[in-house]
Amino acid sequence: MGDEKRTCRRCGIVIPAGMLACRYHWYQLPRQLREWILATYRAGDHKAYVEYVRKADQIWKEDNDDPRAAAAKVPGSSSAA
Repeated sequence: MGDEKRTCRRCGIVIPAGMLACRYHWYQLPRQLREWILATYRAGDHKAYVEYVRKADQIWKEDNDDPRAAAAKVPGSSSAA
């Protein structure tokens, strides 16, 4: 079960289960938003967690960088096809 994988919500590269985004895109988010996402996830507050993830999605959507190009900046990553 620990080998489960998922993809980054922004660029689609493969990331470990339990992560929302690749390192590059995670750290594009404001620190306070990252902290709120983690806190609500750990507390099991699904409603607040979903709200904060939607805010993250909006930030990523407004980002003008090509998500595939950004994924190439993540060492050791390979883009999902």
